[in-house]
Amino acid sequence: MKQTSRSLISHLPVILIAIFMVGSLIIVDFASAARGGGRGGGSRGGGKSFSRGGGGSRSSSGGGRSFSGGGSSRSSSSGRSFSRGSSGGRSSGSGGFGSIKHSGSGSAASRSSSRGSRSGSFDRGSRSGTKDRSSMQGTRSGRQDTRGKTQSGRQETRGGRQDTRGEKQSGRQDTRTDRLDTRSDSLNDRRDDLSGQRNDAREDRQEHGRETREDWQDFYDDNWNHWNTHWHGYYGGSGFGAGVVVGAALASLPARHTTVYVGTTTYYYSSGVYYVPQGTTYVIVPPPANAIVIALPASCMTVYAGGTAYYNCSGAYYLQVSDGYKVVNAPVGAIIQSLPEGATEVTVSGTKYYVYGGAYHRPFYSGGSVIYQIVEVP
Repeated sequence: MKQTSRSLISHLPVILIAIFMVGSLIIVDFASAARGGGRGGGSRGGGKSFSRGGGGSRSSSGGGRSFSGGGSSRSSSSGRSFSRGSSGGRSSGSGGFGSIKHSGSGSAASRSSSRGSRSGSFDRGSRSGTKDRSSMQGTRSGRQDTRGKTQSGRQETRGGRQDTRGEKQSGRQDTRTDRLDTRSDSLNDRRDDLSGQRNDAREDRQEHGRETREDWQDFYDDNWNHWNTHWHGYYGGSGFGAGVVVGAALASLPARHTTVYVGTTTYYYSSGVYYVPQGTTYVIVPPPANAIVIALPASCMTVYAGGTAYYNCSGAYYLQVSDGYKVVNAPVGAIIQSLPEGATEVTVSGTKYYVYGGAYHRPFYSGGSVIYQIVEVP
């Protein structure tokens, strides 16, 4: 026992040196692993092979397994062997405990494998990046084509809209022109119609005036001899206080007058005197038969014939009717006290008569005065 203790004590320096060297190897191995980076690839001979990035590999040559990682390698020919490739390695024979050895080539191989692996990775990444760039360029080219087509379509749409606006503006202009033409034509037509109406009205007035004057002239020509024969050119109108000349023309009518219609002839009546229009003047005419007036002149006297009362108004006779006083012929058989002014003397078959207004008056003596009776035309 003492001898054993002495033997251990004598080998203690060797053991400490060995521990120190192992610790140094471990430290160097970790440092190499830190510098080496990733793991390298691995191959499998007859058994299994694995590789891990970082410079480590596992290999087996006869059905064994090899692993490398972090710059170290392990190998075995029949069993298992492990080696670390920093500055030393571990190897084991066939079934032995193993021995530790330092090898720098393992670290270099591991680094070379790691660089190859990275280079392959970079190559594959470069190819993939190239493909991605080509795809992106194709996408950009497609987008540019799409934009070009879209812009072309927009330009065509704008052109179509501009053409449509131009056509609409042209249509509106044509419509305005048509409306203006229609208004101008309508205005010209109205002017022509108005001018034609004025001309027609003027011609109608002129024609009416001519016809009125001609009618009056015919009426005057037809009645002048009668007036002159029966009324002797005048009759006693109370409005003048003396005989009124038949056929005399006045510029205006009296202020107080009424309109009297006999058939289609219009007369104006004022204080027992009758007027007819002639041009711009008014002509005095004898009292027209069948004319009806509302009021009689103040100088009228009542006479009777056959039991009927008549009104003698200066040689004009009226009969009262429902709507006024009607002009009638001198009533035969009526007796008057005096002749109207303007009566003329005629002798028929040796008998003397006085004629006025178409009526024959035969004188009679009553006491010491002369009276006149209206008789039939002899």
